[in-house]
Amino acid sequence: MFAAAGGDLAGSVVRVPFEVVKQNLQAGQYRSSVVAVKAIVAKEGLRGLYRGWGSLIAREIPFDILEFPLYEAFKKMWSRRKGKSLDTWESALCGSAAGAIAAACTTPLDVVKTRLMTQSVGVQAYRGIWASMQRIAREEGVGALFSGTTPRVLWISLGGALFFGGYEATKSLLTDQPSVPVAASTKAT
Repeated sequence: MFAAAGGDLAGSVVRVPFEVVKQNLQAGQYRSSVVAVKAIVAKEGLRGLYRGWGSLIAREIPFDILEFPLYEAFKKMWSRRKGKSLDTWESALCGSAAGAIAAACTTPLDVVKTRLMTQSVGVQAYRGIWASMQRIAREEGVGALFSGTTPRVLWISLGGALFFGGYEATKSLLTDQPSVPVAASTKAT
């Protein structure tokens, strides 16, 4: 769980500038990626490409803290109930469920991240994660914090199935072992 959070933190150095550009393109702020990068750097310097970095991390770390332990718990429960190791497709379903739950729970943080990343330069309507959540809830209702939950849950659920299914399949191929040995699933970690 902490390793995943550390990996997300390291990966965010590269991911955040792409996320800022993507979010601004989706919001209709710029007509191309090149134009977006040039405009953001001209107005804010390189720092502008990292606008919303804290909110991305504030979304990713809770997501990881939920997804990875849920995945492991679902695998253990299913393996015990089944009485044998899970097949890859079963592990993929566990990953899908874990991703769906983590996505739904962290959608408010995703909404805030998007608002912080796409606000116009010089117009800071949203300042910080908690203040942004409060403002959105006050002005638009609590439901606005869950805008986009369904598509987010669907794509992350699918991604979780592919990621964890692929992970378990690769692990099985490399170790020539079942993906979730029953004995290992009952040991305390």
